[in-house]
Amino acid sequence: MSDTCFVIGNGPSLRGFDLTRIDAREALGMNAAYRFWREIGWYPYHYCCLDDQMIETHHAQIDRLYAEGHVGAFFLHGRFFELHPDRIGNPAFLSFDQVSPYWYNARGKRMGLAFQEHPAFRTSDTEKVTTGAYAVRYMAHKGFARIALIGIDLRYVEILPEARPTEGVGLVMAETPATNPNYFFDSYQQEGDRFNIPNPAVHAGRLHLRSFELVRDDFAANEVAAEVVNTNPASLLAEAGLFPQMQVETLLASADARPRLGAVVVPCTQGDVAQIIANLHLWSDPSYAPVTEQPDEKPVLALVFNNSGAKEHITPIESAFAQLPVRQAFARLEIAYLDLEGARDAYVRSHEVTDSEHGYKAGPNNLFFGAMALARRFGHYAFLMEADCVPVRAGWLNYLQAMVAGPDMFWVAGSAYRGNDRLGKEIARHINGNAIYSCGDPAFQSFLESIWRPTLQKVIRARNPRAAYDFVLDYLQEGIRSDLGDNAPWDFWRRHAHLFRYTDYVVNVSGNADLYDPQPDMVLRALNSPTTFIVHSGALALAARQAQESGEIPSPAMLKPVPVGAPPYRRPLILRLVPAPLRRLLRRPFLALPERIQNLVR
Repeated sequence: MSDTCFVIGNGPSLRGFDLTRIDAREALGMNAAYRFWREIGWYPYHYCCLDDQMIETHHAQIDRLYAEGHVGAFFLHGRFFELHPDRIGNPAFLSFDQVSPYWYNARGKRMGLAFQEHPAFRTSDTEKVTTGAYAVRYMAHKGFARIALIGIDLRYVEILPEARPTEGVGLVMAETPATNPNYFFDSYQQEGDRFNIPNPAVHAGRLHLRSFELVRDDFAANEVAAEVVNTNPASLLAEAGLFPQMQVETLLASADARPRLGAVVVPCTQGDVAQIIANLHLWSDPSYAPVTEQPDEKPVLALVFNNSGAKEHITPIESAFAQLPVRQAFARLEIAYLDLEGARDAYVRSHEVTDSEHGYKAGPNNLFFGAMALARRFGHYAFLMEADCVPVRAGWLNYLQAMVAGPDMFWVAGSAYRGNDRLGKEIARHINGNAIYSCGDPAFQSFLESIWRPTLQKVIRARNPRAAYDFVLDYLQEGIRSDLGDNAPWDFWRRHAHLFRYTDYVVNVSGNADLYDPQPDMVLRALNSPTTFIVHSGALALAARQAQESGEIPSPAMLKPVPVGAPPYRRPLILRLVPAPLRRLLRRPFLALPERIQNLVR
């Protein structure tokens, strides 16, 4: 974890700022900004809301941020826990009633909350409470040495024309403002939203500024080591000279200069749950442990499911992660769900003919692109590690972190095919999908959306409905003519070839033949290379799972793959004699034939 974090306010100075530049693990957002985060697909790890009226309006959406795996840590008004008592005792949630002596005695103790004493929450004026100021206290309590304030302007229009008074200092938005001068996006407040007057008269009209003055004074009085810096020279904080000024670009430049592993991403479906739990147990064995020494910065372990159908099976995963030693190797566990259903989630393993425009491997392909989009918020690099990847020596995460911290930048680093199966010429050089990706690089994300995905869709619809996402780099090299002055494939490749690399960190042995007839010495071969740490093999993953379930996990050298399935299907001779282009041309007329006739030639 970096020693610097960002407390992100919602003031208009934030308009146009690209929040995805901030490492989500080191960011706190607040209040109704989640509406904007959903639009950009980026969420901070920390969230704060201490406005009782906003809790009444937004409590269900706040809880959804946790349930969907978008946000990992919450600091909330006590009213939230009255509405969601199931979150009491959840370590991801901290109530204001747990840090305020008054509210602990008034409500927290009765609700069974445990009081938490920390110097950052000690104050000389208990009545001056705002979400922004206490978000700073919360991040100091979390251990950050420098807390950078961004978007905290404190220049409010106290009551907008669209707002109506309710009780006390409460307001309700009677209609959604066309423009909102108080916030960085106009739809921040919407019709029906309840909230409080920013600076009510009972606090002499300066509640927000005074709450930050107290942060400065209380931190000094209680020797809180955290340094608070302000990045907005036009804010009231700057006008009052409360905190040192720093440019946000300076803070981001220092963070951007550190390429690092942000996450280990496991794309999965409900059928992978048992294997994931087995993997967590395997990784907790010293011979397969991710780390042999604790790193300065820990990546996130992110499970990305195809859809929410797996939710009811997640509790055993969360329990295993929380209780096993592998927990110490990662910053946290995040679980996300895509919305893949129907044809977009299909994975047709048989050789029956399908006419879907999404192809035979739509599910895995769409899961890959969804995982890539989600992984961008964790850091520069992410390791895509399917559930059938098995470590063959300890320290695999330490080595991976050292790999990505080097001076050479890349977009993809993975394994060539190393098994005994036969591959078609057009995909013989492909880099397997279990690889390291530069997900935090905007240029790579642009490549994914503007070239990788469209090329895959074109190949599936026009040439090969069985194409997988990791074949695309091979297809991109087709038509390369370096002897021509104007050749688009060659022009692309000469400018980008250095960004795609083979590595023996992970070894791909996942062909069909490697499943039903695996190499018995698969692990020993991998161990011959001191830089191989991961083997991608369903046969080896099954062996690891069976060993874990038996309670006797052997050393990696003694782990033997277990055959899976039967020999792959081979087309009847009559179909093998038909050239591939002609088979593709006849596919639609073939589907129009009666099923009994189709079966005769399948």
